[in-house]
Amino acid sequence: MGIDILGFLAGRYRVRVETAYPERAANLWGELGAALRDLRWEGADAFTCAVSRRDLSILREEAGRRGFRVELLRREGLPALLDRLSRRPGL
Repeated sequence: MGIDILGFLAGRYRVRVETAYPERAANLWGELGAALRDLRWEGADAFTCAVSRRDLSILREEAGRRGFRVELLRREGLPALLDRLSRRPGL
């Protein structure tokens, strides 16, 4: 698995999606143009994936309409790294 340079530079969000039909949710968001990267299944009713900031807004909007639960797990990439380092005055 190689490093996705553009994804690292732009930053990503790792999210967990819970729903009774996770395949349907993944297919729906794919049809809407959201890129679900590094998708990992967590049982029959949930999965985690990495998405861009734009795609996160698409996921949250559709989750509200369809009754899915989207939980933000962590921020990844350069913007998150710079934010963490800026909080350390010694660096």
